[in-house]
Amino acid sequence: MDRFIRIFNIVLGCIIISFGLNYFVLPNQLVIIGSDGLACLFSYIFTSNVYINMFILNVIILLFSLIFIDKQTIKLYIVPAVLIPIISYLTSFISKSYPIQLPEMMVSILVASFLIGIGYSFIFKAGYKASVIFIVEDIFSSLTNIHSKSYSFVIDIFNVILTVIFISLNVGLYSLIMIIIIRYLITKAEFGINDYKMFYVITDKEKEVRDNSLI
Repeated sequence: MDRFIRIFNIVLGCIIISFGLNYFVLPNQLVIIGSDGLACLFSYIFTSNVYINMFILNVIILLFSLIFIDKQTIKLYIVPAVLIPIISYLTSFISKSYPIQLPEMMVSILVASFLIGIGYSFIFKAGYKASVIFIVEDIFSSLTNIHSKSYSFVIDIFNVILTVIFISLNVGLYSLIMIIIIRYLITKAEFGINDYKMFYVITDKEKEVRDNSLI
């Protein structure tokens, strides 16, 4: 039963991502996070097939990561890396047959961000990694022993800069807003949402602080 739920979550997540991609991202020439965003940008510049771009880039990154990361970790990325471009391609006819026109670009960005972020959240819940771009964090973590979200965010910023150069400033800024929202939703899915606050006290009087603390 648990296996069925995991499969259901990952397939549902990929379908939701594909709707956000096909209905709102691609028609507006927007760029999403990571290698998928770079694949979108390549398709706009070179008029190439975005789904093939996504698949090829994901495979290249996965093969390259074998140099630095153990196979067990990479397995968490393989299923989404393969399914997202395939399901996006298979469902692309829906957006062509039943297009949706939203009144404002900002509305499209918010809807696309929500759909893609929620889709990635389902993939996380299935126990997989949402995007191949996060493998960059694993690579740098293995090399430096320092885990940071900034490694992959640098690539997103690079994608936005390329979008500004090759598409337009407005599209680049819209893409940046979307990337930030998607990353926020992914972070909440990965670490959860809670109202608890944590802080550290650095002192050489451990006993006195512990005895007089309110926790």
